[in-house]
Amino acid sequence: MRLGIRWVARICAVALGLIPAAVLLARPALAQDEATLASRRVLLDQAEQARTAGDHTRALDLARRAGTIQMTPSVRLFVAEEQSQLGELAGALVSAEACIRETPRTANVSNADVIVQRCREIGASVRARIGYVTVRVPGAPPEGLHVRVAGSELATALIGAPFVVNPGNVSVDATADGMQPFHQEVTVGAGATVDVSVAFVRTPDAPTMTAPATPHVSLPAPPPASERAPQPRGVSAGPFVVMGIGALSVGATVLFYLLRNDAISGCPSNGQMLVCRDTPAFNRAQSAGLYNALTNAGIVTSGVAFGVGLVWLIVDRATAQPPRQSGSWHVRPSIGWSAAALVLEGAL
Repeated sequence: MRLGIRWVARICAVALGLIPAAVLLARPALAQDEATLASRRVLLDQAEQARTAGDHTRALDLARRAGTIQMTPSVRLFVAEEQSQLGELAGALVSAEACIRETPRTANVSNADVIVQRCREIGASVRARIGYVTVRVPGAPPEGLHVRVAGSELATALIGAPFVVNPGNVSVDATADGMQPFHQEVTVGAGATVDVSVAFVRTPDAPTMTAPATPHVSLPAPPPASERAPQPRGVSAGPFVVMGIGALSVGATVLFYLLRNDAISGCPSNGQMLVCRDTPAFNRAQSAGLYNALTNAGIVTSGVAFGVGLVWLIVDRATAQPPRQSGSWHVRPSIGWSAAALVLEGAL
């Protein structure tokens, strides 16, 4: 009983010790979010400048990076326009349809009607310029089937259905287990649909798959219940495994926090936002948001793991029933118990 109380006291001390660390690690989150949004605004300004200069490739790249931070209807429209300019018709159609679908669901969007109307115009223009390829595989699809159209992996659900492509020469490639690779080039016109039937030829040296015979194994009958030795139930290793995960989460949390600080080391704060010294420092600062999120997730994971492990341990110890031998009680520690004890001794 004294041993159990000492373990519970140590675990509670570790859990309480995490609370100040969680507060310190979570404090920079708000400032980091503001810095991330300010950096997103810089990306959008640079995208507008690139568009004005006629560099649509750079404008599209900057807008996509800003969209990974926060996607809005206006950014979605910008991406669709630049994709259309660059001839990425399939991507422009997807972006335009997403813009039409998401804008009415987004609150506080200025000029929402204008954005939806412009996205509809882009969608209508792109539909008249794109082509379609329908890939058909006669019979049952073979094992390991993979189909690529114009370099893009074709989902299984799209086999036999029109797939959007840019007009021009389009390659269709297919592979399957035991089959020779299939390749065909087709010319697709604007607004046209081309059917491609995949004709596989079996590889000459491909083995014929046969199901192996299942060997018959006779197992001895279990002894009667009256002759079986009683199985004692002691403290399981589960609680210590869970708390060990919590300890690992603490280490990972500290690592992510250090990585986050290193990412923004080249961008000192002016009191309200981060100001990066140069472009390499700005590019490094882009990863700070991910490290900040991983830090917060590590705090939550470690707290939950320690809490669950503590409750589990208390319940296990309360219900443990070791066997009585020679008038005394004996508990044999498990491997999980010993490993967890070493981890907790090192932490305390």
